[in-house]
Amino acid sequence: MSVLLEVQDLFVTYGSFKALSGASLRVEKGEIHGLIGPNGSGKTTMLNAVCGFARARTGSIAFADARIERLPVHRRAAMGLGRSFQGIAVFPELSVMENVLVGLHLHDSQSFLRSCVPFLGQAAELENQARALAALKWTGLEGSTAMPAGTLSFGGQRMLDLARAMVAAPSLLLLDEPAAGLNPNEVAQLAGIVREFRARGSTVVVVEHHLKFVMGLCDRITVLNFGQTIAADTPDKVQKNPAVIEAYLGPDHVSIDAH
Repeated sequence: MSVLLEVQDLFVTYGSFKALSGASLRVEKGEIHGLIGPNGSGKTTMLNAVCGFARARTGSIAFADARIERLPVHRRAAMGLGRSFQGIAVFPELSVMENVLVGLHLHDSQSFLRSCVPFLGQAAELENQARALAALKWTGLEGSTAMPAGTLSFGGQRMLDLARAMVAAPSLLLLDEPAAGLNPNEVAQLAGIVREFRARGSTVVVVEHHLKFVMGLCDRITVLNFGQTIAADTPDKVQKNPAVIEAYLGPDHVSIDAH
């Protein structure tokens, strides 16, 4: 496999607090990659730095063979970076379909031209609706397109957030605790969706505390602690790593069968 994302020696600070302190992350094209660690270890900051929501003080971020650490958020999105967020961030008064269509805006570089040419605008709208409906079918929400997003269950809103992140078919999808608050059936559904997304040619990075979900889903896992990378390996090897056991898993951890 070729490397799609490579983060090296990244430092991100908030005042005097070092959220990332020389952290690294290497993600190969076509894999599902887990990012785990204790609360406050820098996982979400890593995703924010990759997407452009957090500015790196030093270090490098290479995506698809291009340095991106100084690019604005919309440029990174247009290159194929997609993101879901830790908290549910739907627009409750908008319909389910409208929420998903929002996910296409950053990727629509022809929006000005389409607004000037009515025929192009109409054709684009139909195309976008078809893409949104396909994303909703993936997540099981195709029957709820006209519903206000705020009326969905917690799990439904999680799936809507995922559909919005997936709709532009990003080459790299970053998921921040997508299984949080889901019941076992929804977690199993989520795993199937992520695997199908990868099967269609995308790469996925998952930040998650649900260890059974991560160990059974991911090809490789990177572990952060105090803003530094302490391990990067297969799920089986990560679970046996002494540094990971001490920092995160604990001595009583029972290894989870991977895949």
